[in-house]
Amino acid sequence: MRSLVEEAHVAAKNAADWDEQAYKVLRTLEKIQMLKSYLPDFLVRNPALYSILSLGIHELTEQKCLANFEALKNGITIILDERIAQRQEAQRIKAAEIAIAKITGARGNV
Repeated sequence: MRSLVEEAHVAAKNAADWDEQAYKVLRTLEKIQMLKSYLPDFLVRNPALYSILSLGIHELTEQKCLANFEALKNGITIILDERIAQRQEAQRIKAAEIAIAKITGARGNV
């Protein structure tokens, strides 16, 4: 989950209106809100998922982790499904743009 947030951060740093200094002082839940345009919608709507996973790694007992496993697994699966769908859409868009460029390049302008 941390790498997901960091990946969004790297992408956001290229935006003209990005404020790196403001980002650096935020807590993770606030960073998620600042990165909402770059993160899966489910994570933005449910930022507590990040906290729960972090807490589980550091403080929760194995029993509590097991008791909450299914809910957390579902949340992670939804986030991954969103990411896969975004990548597939980006690939379809790129393929369509290449195909259109070939058509217009072969005919000059349509």
